[in-house]
Amino acid sequence: METIGFLKQANKSNEIIVEEQKKALLEFYLPAVMTKEQTTEIIKKLISDNNITDLKTQRGLLMKALMANYA
Repeated sequence: METIGFLKQANKSNEIIVEEQKKALLEFYLPAVMTKEQTTEIIKKLISDNNITDLKTQRGLLMKALMANYA
């Protein structure tokens, strides 16, 4: 969160604590974010599993498999 960075620059310690608590609460309820490497590996696996040879014409098939498994 950029707010925390601005508060650190302004040296607002009480507000930093509040914002960090808000961030922790949000992260608890939100799904984990995958890294770029994890996403790339999943897409490569789906391409292989679904015998996708041309992403231009079979992009819909990839997206369908992706959304079914990783929505």
